[in-house]
Amino acid sequence: MKRILQFKQEFYKNSFNKLLIGQIFKTSIVKFLAILISLIYVPLTLKYLDQEKYGIWITLTTITNWMALFDIGMGNGLRNKLAEAIAHNDLKLGKSYVSTTYAFLGAIFLLALLLFHFINPFINWQSLLNTKSIPTNELYLITSIVVSFVILRFILQTVTVVDAAHGDTAKSGILQVIISGISLLFIWLATLFTEKGNLLLLAVILTGIPVVVYVIYSIIVFSKKYRIFKPEINTINKIHSRSLIALSLQFFVVQITATILYSSIPFVITQLFGPKEVTQFSIANTIFSLPIMLVNLICAPAMPFVTQAKAKGDIAWLKLTLKRLTSISYLFCLGTILLVLFAGFIYKFWIGNKVMIPFYLTLSIGLYTIINLLTTPYSIFINGLGKLKILTMLAPLGVTMFIGFSIFFAHLFKNVYGISIALSLTSLVGLIVLPIQIKRELNHDTKIVV
Repeated sequence: MKRILQFKQEFYKNSFNKLLIGQIFKTSIVKFLAILISLIYVPLTLKYLDQEKYGIWITLTTITNWMALFDIGMGNGLRNKLAEAIAHNDLKLGKSYVSTTYAFLGAIFLLALLLFHFINPFINWQSLLNTKSIPTNELYLITSIVVSFVILRFILQTVTVVDAAHGDTAKSGILQVIISGISLLFIWLATLFTEKGNLLLLAVILTGIPVVVYVIYSIIVFSKKYRIFKPEINTINKIHSRSLIALSLQFFVVQITATILYSSIPFVITQLFGPKEVTQFSIANTIFSLPIMLVNLICAPAMPFVTQAKAKGDIAWLKLTLKRLTSISYLFCLGTILLVLFAGFIYKFWIGNKVMIPFYLTLSIGLYTIINLLTTPYSIFINGLGKLKILTMLAPLGVTMFIGFSIFFAHLFKNVYGISIALSLTSLVGLIVLPIQIKRELNHDTKIVV
């Protein structure tokens, strides 16, 4: 008991730690609300759309989210650079970083938007989405609207990076909950007052509302809270863009791999089995994303302390913290096993008999979840230690393995759970390699060499 009280006193001495606890508390509430909204969103949307159209919507939004890759990691680069400028009280430099990032992202994404509108009339969306239930001209209109709003959102949400650089990492989640809540309200109104199955209306609601919210929030914060960092043309600096890009590219390889790997899942399933199976996978994956979200919520705040301990060469603290984080991941693995066993009851309570989820699909996604949970502490440490090189080396291997295994197991089992088995085997590489790398770093006798 005395040791516990002593630990608490030492922990609360630092005002940064108090701020960190506040962020964890806010993020926990935000995550809870986000989960609650998502649990309501799926059955409500399924009620408005049929199973095939819901699968089409999931696939379409997945494809458009690939466009986030055009930022080449600039968001992560801005967060680090702006945080450094704030730490040195160089507000002029920070403003230049913000203005340069907005200009860079605006140029890239708007150019991508013009290019898309040029080639969109020539894209066979019925073939790409493997559907005949929606006319070609309607798909053209839906994709034009969705891509336009999504690209604008990518530019406007840069304001949340400014929040993160100030230590307010919860703000992005708060805005997302507001967006999700408003969207849910409009979908509910659509089920009451419009004809069901209107994918065009759903597209306008779910992609237009984020743009409106980010515009309003940007105007408010850059007029008051972050007035000193308000982006302006005369503060754009080409030299700063070079340093931003140099830093951002280190994050880009990892970012692009994660996006391609996980965002391609609905597209791969659509091509191999059709949109209906996308719905099955998406619903099961939504349930098993909960333990992953929770373990990240607990482990992620340790990252800056890992960085500090690395700089001080405090190997004992690093080893103890890693041990504690892995123990937490073991507990969540046990919870995931229980989730697999009771998943059938959860599905029935959540969505009734609208969609039937095979047990083997639940089991295979549960296996992937356990591998992900066990890998999370090591992933946090890799990022905290600044060892992004190992992640960039694993990135292309992961994409190649997932595509190859997906095709192989899909043809072997003739079912969608072959995709989740492929995902599990791909994630297993990180679980094998990352602990070896971490142990190698922590077994140094003196300091960690970066």
